Amino acid sequence: MKIQTARRYAAFWNTGDEAYAKQALSPAFIDRTLPDGRIVENRHLEDNLTLLKQLGAVKP
Repeated sequence: MKIQTARRYAAFWNTGDEAYAKQALSPAFIDRTLPDGRIVENRHLEDNLTLLKQLGAVKP
């Protein structure tokens, strides 16, 4: 299922046919990119403590 979704989304970008995007994306999807292609928001969480523990830089 994930591969099919990825292929549909890629087909949307390659063809511009919005039908592919509607098949691949959730109805709740929100595109926060401006029409000229600039990114408006970038939401992500970083867990630097876990990363440092995994790298051995900090003791657990």
